[in-house]
Amino acid sequence: MRALLVEDNPVLADGVSRAFALAGLTLDHASDLSSARAFLREFRVDIVLLDLTLPDGDGMTLLGEMRDRDDKTPVLILTARDAVRDRVSGLDRGADDYLTKPFALDELMARARALWGGILLLISAAGMYYAFGFNVFTMFPICFAGLGGVLALAAGKPDEPKAHF
Repeated sequence: MRALLVEDNPVLADGVSRAFALAGLTLDHASDLSSARAFLREFRVDIVLLDLTLPDGDGMTLLGEMRDRDDKTPVLILTARDAVRDRVSGLDRGADDYLTKPFALDELMARARALWGGILLLISAAGMYYAFGFNVFTMFPICFAGLGGVLALAAGKPDEPKAHF
């Protein structure tokens, strides 16, 4: 999973970045709206973790721009705005989830995994495995040593049965 964190607090950004790295996931960071816009023009991500209060504007603006251009990338709002009207406004504007600060990193990671969706299908071709998911396409080499051509796929949502080949 490749995520973009749009967050102006460097301490929070560092903590989230470390949690993603420990999980073996890629997290890119933008500290303001203009950096986030530039990044999203250049790269595709599987999920956006979006703060609302940013130095150069409101994160809700970026969410609106994404949805107006029919960008269906999952967006998880991370904000200190905890009023019901703020949560409803964010979800109505197109956010897929809304998490208020402070939050537990375990909960953030669980919500990100739920929005990402995990791997749906794995196809083998020429020694490479191609994984297809809701918002992910990755290629990664698999080592069969000692498995006799049998691969137990340990990806996907934690509560789903695992695929075996």
